Amino acid sequence: HAPTARVYMKSVRLHWCLNDLSAAKELLEEALKNYGDYPKLWMMKGQILAQQGPSGFDAAREAYLEGIKRCPTSI
Repeated sequence: HAPTARVYMKSVRLHWCLNDLSAAKELLEEALKNYGDYPKLWMMKGQILAQQGPSGFDAAREAYLEGIKRCPTSI
């Protein structure tokens, strides 16, 4: 009921821990639309994509680079 970046982050983490990666990625995309300047969301996106193995490494790299662009003070 109180959508903040931290609430989104905790919700994504819950889905991630339950190994429901599709729900975690969907919720993460929604969070990034609203809170694109929150660095932990970008880090989580990169980690989730990298967890998918070699096929996700390029996407993870892109997520990290986009996070650096959007949050330049949180490298």
